[in-house]
Amino acid sequence: MTLKHTITGALVAGAAYAAMAGVALADTDVVVNTTGAGSDNAVVVEKSSEQTVVQTNEFDVTNNVDVRNNTGNNRANFNTGGNNTIDTGNAVSDVFVTNTGGGNDATVDECGCDEDVDVALRNTGFRSTNRVRVDVDHTNVVVQDNWTRFRNTVDVRQNTGRNRTSGNTRGTNRIFTGNARSLVDLLNTGGGNRLR
Repeated sequence: MTLKHTITGALVAGAAYAAMAGVALADTDVVVNTTGAGSDNAVVVEKSSEQTVVQTNEFDVTNNVDVRNNTGNNRANFNTGGNNTIDTGNAVSDVFVTNTGGGNDATVDECGCDEDVDVALRNTGFRSTNRVRVDVDHTNVVVQDNWTRFRNTVDVRQNTGRNRTSGNTRGTNRIFTGNARSLVDLLNTGGGNRLR
């Protein structure tokens, strides 16, 4: 009786990016050859492989944005003669916030599940009992955990007002206020998991 080989393989890996070449188990040949008359022969072949990928990603972002523009609160008071003009500028603010969470990307190749197991019985004895049992077990385990939290606080205040002219004698009093404009662009993108 000849048993050429039995191979068991295992591979464990974990990272933000994982690429795994499968555990390739070699082909197995089982040859039961030239047994005696009335003999009882048993062969057990156990083949197993396991691939385990564990990925964990945590992304926690806090943004606090406070913008205040003020071109107001101007005064032209108690002037005698002449013209008085208040011309405020514009109060403009552009706020751009972009948050992109992390992700998990795993590539898990085949586990070597296509290997062959060849069993041959040759020249067995008269009234002999010959048994061959082959157990093949392949396991792929992939765990991807992604946790993302965004906390955004944006406070924008614009002021071009509260301009005053009072107590002036003769002349022309004028107030021109500028524009108050705010643009807030907030983009949050959570992380993702990809398994190939």
